[in-house]
Amino acid sequence: MSSVSVIFRKDKLNADQAAPIHLRIIKDRKINYISTGVLVPSKFWDEKNKKVKSGFPNSNRLNSYISNKFTELQDQVFEHETVSKSLTTRQLKEKIYGRKPTDFFAFADEAGKSADTDHVNPRQADQANPRQTDHLNPRQIDHPLSCT
Repeated sequence: MSSVSVIFRKDKLNADQAAPIHLRIIKDRKINYISTGVLVPSKFWDEKNKKVKSGFPNSNRLNSYISNKFTELQDQVFEHETVSKSLTTRQLKEKIYGRKPTDFFAFADEAGKSADTDHVNPRQADQANPRQTDHLNPRQIDHPLSCT
């Protein structure tokens, strides 16, 4: 059985004494954190109720956003648990939020496909630019140490 909770990460305080709010999934004693993208100063966090205090600007919207993310994650976790009980926390996170690209070459291929076609491939520069001259013959180089 998995558990999902809202966590105020005091261990990640920045210079302004604000910390991120994460969602924590625990399954089989394995922990995985998912960032909500929200930073809140520690004086505006209510640890007991796991909410942003009303003195913070837009606290109602932030609390609504956090609770929506929490219920969405909890629903997804319970849905995946009913289908397959052998998922790990990392697999749950990947199924819910997708997987980050880890292969550079696959990423580069995708970036190359989406790039503009106006750019000239350097390997095809000879064919693309008929004015380009051939490389100099090493014997044509004037250098004091050359043996001509």
